[in-house]
Amino acid sequence: MLERDVVLSVTEGLVNRNYQQVLKGSRQIGRPIKKSFDDNLLQKTGKTPQNYKFSSNPTFKEFLYDNYLKTFTRSTLHQTRMDDDVQHNIQQLKNQLSGLAFFLTVWKDGAEKDDSNSSQESKANTKLRQEIKFKSTLDKDDRYAINIALQSIAFILCEQSERIVIKDKDKDKDLINFIEQFKKLDTKALPEFISKQILELNKLETNLNLEVSHEDPLDIQQEIEKIGAAISAFQTPNIKKKIIKYTGISLAFIASIACGAATGGAFFLLFPSLPVLGFILGGLIGIWGFSSNFGFFSQNFPNFLLSFLKKGGISEYIDEKGKRRRE
Repeated sequence: MLERDVVLSVTEGLVNRNYQQVLKGSRQIGRPIKKSFDDNLLQKTGKTPQNYKFSSNPTFKEFLYDNYLKTFTRSTLHQTRMDDDVQHNIQQLKNQLSGLAFFLTVWKDGAEKDDSNSSQESKANTKLRQEIKFKSTLDKDDRYAINIALQSIAFILCEQSERIVIKDKDKDKDLINFIEQFKKLDTKALPEFISKQILELNKLETNLNLEVSHEDPLDIQQEIEKIGAAISAFQTPNIKKKIIKYTGISLAFIASIACGAATGGAFFLLFPSLPVLGFILGGLIGIWGFSSNFGFFSQNFPNFLLSFLKKGGISEYIDEKGKRRRE
């Protein structure tokens, strides 16, 4: 069963742009679901899945909805009602949906590219595709878990939107259609699906004579980099990785001191007849050399060491249609 507090933590993280919180909560949501699905498949078939297609596997979607989402959304604690502050409810839901759609756009990572249309892509899209390759640093189990959680959050928020928008007389029929539509969705189609829900909420605000609410505009490139940095820095928390991480930082500190001292010492030797000037210049250069080298080493060296522990990095292949795929 999905934990309400964890789901709320993820949605709050999306609104507040706290992406480490989003990733941490998503992993907490997705890991038990993945394990339960594995156990269920093993019990039924005697096999564990060799390849996971959580974004498009209808068997998994059925399992996800029947065992987790249906129970969660039917709980009275999670029903979105048209209560006293209608405008606040709609605005809050729109903020959550837009945050999720943007996160998903970066999360899908440019994993699939149709080379036949590559010449028609704009320079901006090409640059974006080159930049959003952040998931390669994640363990495969974490990628699966987060992918599952993002789909779950998308269903929960979009289902809330549906309950607000649709008319009472058509509610049961429309909700069934919504559920079936969700089960057929690929993760890559989720941002567009979410955008349609936001448009429906905008129409509802207009129909209710409410002021259509909008989020403050984002610096898109800055936000992509922020999400990317959070994904790249996200690690499976265990003692071994923490030890390696801080060992890497310590080695980076020592190496930076050595580089700074060597550079500063070289400048000191350039002015043997002016020891005071040489000492001042050498000291300043040494400090600058230490700070610049430590900034570089502390960011990259621990990640280099941690890469040896990474399980199941992203792999690429060419499918039967000649298109590049990643899993």
